[in-house]
Amino acid sequence: MQKLGSKFSNSLLILFFILVFGLGLRLWYFPFDVPIATDGFFSFVYASKTVLDQALPIGYDTTNSGWSNFLSIIFFFFDKSDPLYMMGIQRVTSIVLSCLTIIPGFFIFNKFTNAKIALVGCLVLAVEPRMLLISLEGINFSIFFFLIVLTIGLFLNKNKSIRYLSFVCVGLLSLIRYEGVLLFIPLAIMFLRNSSKKEFISKIFVISIIIGCIIIPVSLLRMDATAENCYEIGKINICGRDGILSSFFDRTSDMNNRIQGTPDLDDRVSYDNERILKFIFYSVTNFSKFFSLSLIPVFIIFILLTIISLKKNEFLKKKSDLLILFTLTCFLILPSFYAYGRDFLEIRYVLVAIPLLVSFSMFGIDYFSNKGENRKILIFFIIIILTVSIIFLHFEARDRSTDLQSIEISKKIIELTDTTNTYYQDGYIKTALLVSDWPDLPDPTDGGKLSQNFKKIPMKEYEHFEDFMKDSRNLNLRYIVVEEHNKIFDEFNKNKAKYEYLEKVFDSRDLGFEKEFSIYKINYEKKRI
Repeated sequence: MQKLGSKFSNSLLILFFILVFGLGLRLWYFPFDVPIATDGFFSFVYASKTVLDQALPIGYDTTNSGWSNFLSIIFFFFDKSDPLYMMGIQRVTSIVLSCLTIIPGFFIFNKFTNAKIALVGCLVLAVEPRMLLISLEGINFSIFFFLIVLTIGLFLNKNKSIRYLSFVCVGLLSLIRYEGVLLFIPLAIMFLRNSSKKEFISKIFVISIIIGCIIIPVSLLRMDATAENCYEIGKINICGRDGILSSFFDRTSDMNNRIQGTPDLDDRVSYDNERILKFIFYSVTNFSKFFSLSLIPVFIIFILLTIISLKKNEFLKKKSDLLILFTLTCFLILPSFYAYGRDFLEIRYVLVAIPLLVSFSMFGIDYFSNKGENRKILIFFIIIILTVSIIFLHFEARDRSTDLQSIEISKKIIELTDTTNTYYQDGYIKTALLVSDWPDLPDPTDGGKLSQNFKKIPMKEYEHFEDFMKDSRNLNLRYIVVEEHNKIFDEFNKNKAKYEYLEKVFDSRDLGFEKEFSIYKINYEKKRI
């Protein structure tokens, strides 16, 4: 018993060191002084508005707003005078949750192997480069993934009382991302399997109460905050969006509109068949592409080792837990087919399969680490995990210098005008406006998205800079942003004297940046075209 306690203490200590290492690695890549400009921006605005108004924001989209609700609780305890500081808090919250994922992960992996190999799985989870980079964005994926791993870990526990807690996680998952409610189906089926009639009734009652107590109150609050936003299901008119049922309805109704590349056909039947075939084609091909990419750089190595060492009896010993994990993963990746069919090309849709990939990888690590000199082989595997992950991070991490440069350009451009051309990372314009107007936040549009009092003129439809400048007056363009490495500006960069009507008012190199981003004022008194 004393020896068992000592092993548990050692595992706990190593798990703590892995957690600290994962946190340290994230802080090393932490984008200090860089505001959030990706999907996490809406979450920040929603959470800030909630804290400042002390109520759910009226008229804003409530789809997947659970992360924002959680952030608003965190923001409540911190200084709210500086939006950049609050965005830092958002990112820190995200990376802490990302690191904490290894704790329930350990209990999952320990189901398939011993504690020593399970800790290697936790290391994989802690340094997985895509998960690490996503956690720095401050989006809802880190908390969503944490709850997924926690749900699986709780459900694999043989204690029935603890398994009920997995349904609490499903309720919370549904608030973070509406597709999380899909997990209720396989969990309920497996939980109710082999139950007597009396047990079936009592269990279904309890889990329904658990899910309902979490989802229903929040849904009612969301519907109250979006009472002006109405939609129809069949012949029923519903006002107010609950963020779950309404989201499923919205995604279903606009699916055909989001399928790319469908030709217009006169035959309606052929037209519909063509759209369905296109949807299936893009779903399967994009899923295959991104799932394959998710195996790089770590999983491809250890999954190959598992396949090489495949021993039927080893899998049979774990077949029950593996079947549960595989079934839950299949339901988790279903939304990825839908997203890829609608041309949403994001790898994070397939990253929900990571718990299964790590668990499968553990069989290969376990087999080969028990051959020859155990310690040396295991250390070699750890070195591989760390090396390939850090190399991948080195190439895939965002260029902080470019981010800071884009921020400075955006700050300057909003001081000069409310209209400009599109440019690389012009998404920072909205953050520059937010910082400038703080604590006034963007109002919602009729659809619940964020309004922006700034117009960006797209340049992708123009092949030549000269053509763009001919339309500049009609576009009400008074300032343009010129990028050094954008091909459309080659004509201008090679012959600047020809464009004497363009007067430089800002150059990023004056601030010490290497790449050139310049702002030019269009002097229409000199302009002859």
